[in-house]
Amino acid sequence: RAADRAAMDDCKARGNTSCVLKNSYSNGCTALVTHPAGYSFTSKATPQESIDDALQMCAEAKGTNCRVYYQGCSLPVRVR
Repeated sequence: RAADRAAMDDCKARGNTSCVLKNSYSNGCTALVTHPAGYSFTSKATPQESIDDALQMCAEAKGTNCRVYYQGCSLPVRVR
């Protein structure tokens, strides 16, 4: 996928040598939640579902001060 390649190319262009694609989504939404010990992310059908799930994952990982760092949705893909 073009977006995946672009992300990896951008990572490497910034001098990183151990780039890893952790999350990719299409026809849906994703959320990234950060906390002092790390991060949690998930992809779901709606913006709120992705946020709720990522916050729950953060809490289950004993994360404190969980906060939504990023939330976004891809454009819908029409299926015929």
